[in-house]
This record gives sequence, C-alpha cells and structure tokens, in this order.
Amino acid sequence: MRVLLVSHAYVAEENLRKPELLARYQNLEIGVVRPQQWWTAFKERIKNEELRMKDGFEIFSVPIFFSGNGGRYFYQPLKLYQIVRNFRPDIIHLEEEPWTPVALEVAVISILSRVKLLIFTWENLDLNLSFWQRAIERFVFRTAKLVIAGNLEAKQRVQKHGFEGPIEVLPQFGVNTEEFKPLDVSGLKLNLGFSGFVVGFVGRLAEEKGVGTLLAAVAKLPQDVQLLLVSSGPKLPTEFEDLAKNLKIDDRVKVVGNVPHRDFPKYLNLMDVFVLPSLTTKTWKEQFGRVLIEAMACKIPVIGSSSGAVPEVIGDAGLIFEEKNSEALASKIESLRSNEPPRRELAEKGYQRALKNFTFEKIAERTVEIYKML
Repeated sequence: MRVLLVSHAYVAEENLRKPELLARYQNLEIGVVRPQQWWTAFKERIKNEELRMKDGFEIFSVPIFFSGNGGRYFYQPLKLYQIVRNFRPDIIHLEEEPWTPVALEVAVISILSRVKLLIFTWENLDLNLSFWQRAIERFVFRTAKLVIAGNLEAKQRVQKHGFEGPIEVLPQFGVNTEEFKPLDVSGLKLNLGFSGFVVGFVGRLAEEKGVGTLLAAVAKLPQDVQLLLVSSGPKLPTEFEDLAKNLKIDDRVKVVGNVPHRDFPKYLNLMDVFVLPSLTTKTWKEQFGRVLIEAMACKIPVIGSSSGAVPEVIGDAGLIFEEKNSEALASKIESLRSNEPPRRELAEKGYQRALKNFTFEKIAERTVEIYKML
C-alpha cells in the first residue's frame, strides 16, 4: 500500500516523526508533500530542498502560492499532479481543512488519478464560511472516502455539514517520548533564578491562549509562586507586560522567547505545574493543545481551561477550570502547590495517559489501521 501525505505541517522537522514511523510498517510505502518554502507566524522563512529521502520515505517539497497562509495556500498544480502520477499512491492523506484551496486542488487530482482521498480536519467551530468555501467543502466531502477528525467537536461539525462516510477521531500528531520525558534541569533552574513554586506555560503569547487569565491568577497567589512563559516567538507582547506591571507581579514573571521546539522538554521540566488557559473566540477555540501531552510525558501535572478539546485531552489526568475565570485557576494552582501528594498523583496519571493514548507510536498504529480500513 502506497500513501502520500500532504500538509504544510511537515515543514516542521519534529512532525516528520509520524511518516518516519509509518514507513517502518511492512507493506506500507510513504511519501510526504510539503511546501518548498513557508513563512512562520514570526516572519521566519523555512526553505526546503525539492526532493529528500528520510528514514525510508520520500519528501517532495513543492512550490506554492500564498506561503504562510494555511487557509489560502495551494501547490503548483502541474507539479503536484506529476508527483501523484509518479508516486502512484493508493491513498492521498490530506491534512488540511476541507474548505481550503489546497483541499480543492488535491480532491481534483485524486479524481483525475483515481486515488482514494482521506482528509484530516481540526476545525471545531461552525465558522461563517464564504459561498466559495462552502462549495469547496461540499465537493471535498463528496470526494473523500473517510475523514479523520482531530477532536470530537470536529467530528460533529463534519457530520453536520453533510459528510456521510466513516469518521475516525484521532489527533494529527503525538508526543515524541524519546525527547519529552522527565529530565534533571537543576542547572538551568539555578541559572534562571527559580527558587519557589514554578507555574509554567508554553505556546503562543496571544490573547486567545489565555495569557491574561494566567497573569491574573498568579497575582492572587503567594509571593513564592513564579511564572515561566516559554514561546517560539521573540518576547512578551506589550499588553501583557503592562498587565504584569499593573498586577505588581512583573518581578515574578520570567519570559523565555525564541525557543525551538526541540528545547521545550527542558523548560517543561522546570515547572511544578503546567497551565493551558485557552480562551474561546468567534473564530478559534482550542483544537487539541499538543503541549498538554508534552507536559504529561515529562510528568508535569497539568491544568487546562474548559475551552474546546482541552478537557477531552486531559480526561481525568489533570484539573479543569472555567475559561476566563482567574479565581478558579488560582484555586486549582493553590490546591496543587499546597498538597504535594495530589500533585504527584496527577503527574503520574498524566504520564500514563500520554503513553497510552498520545505517543507518535500510538498515532501511527491507529493511522495504519485506518489505512487498512480504507
């Protein structure tokens, strides 16, 4: 069986772990299509060589239009068609939203090439799509043989919008437990000046990620509680700097920016508790929260808001608070700060949940089962 994965997500090297594991399965050949270049949210350009072999699978980096925009980009059609014709896949596995131009492009090519189409979707909001986006989605749903939804609400949305085929619920990526694991980071902790109880966050320092809620919660906690904010971006936005100063906790907040994904494990291991305080907006709510399973794999107890798929991911292996409610979040943090046994128990439960459900190996195993089903 030959499968061609198509997604802009594979410009990130850490995400190639999934096709690497898929390629190890007997009688399964994997190819990956990704953009030749991609602009990140922080205005950094990722440029990839056109053809590359990696750990048993081929990577095709194809020129695109509208680089950096997941909702608008698409590949050079003739180039993509040639790759499909030459690779001769049995299945095209498209990991892009079904109303996007690239979804339309891939659906048309799958019809012309007589290849089965499998699509993945994260979207868990009923967005106000344009006439053309709705038309594209209807066409893609009619073409696709199976849908993988990244969360339960995404599955419900796909059903509501008329897809009548089988739908499986499975996240796009897992956690690499060779990298995300308990580590001794006492030297780094000393260098950064942490001595008290460390509350941590890793991710985009944006309003919808609930950074303001987290700052407000820390302001309600004792002085020995310190906050570590880790991001791939350069610095803390001005509005959050001002909020920290107004709350008189700026001396208790440490921001570490420009951190590559490969360095996340050591910063997660600095934390006594990890918090994902995401907020729901008109156009976005948390679709998974990959850093949750990365913290769990490091045996860090997790607290998450009620936004989107966060409770679904955490299950009974962490604490949930009502989104935007800083009082409730402060109470959850304090309950773990002042009681070490429950903190250790949650850390162990989260660790076991990550190993059982969310490793890259588990994601690959279930993906192969879906391929066989299709």
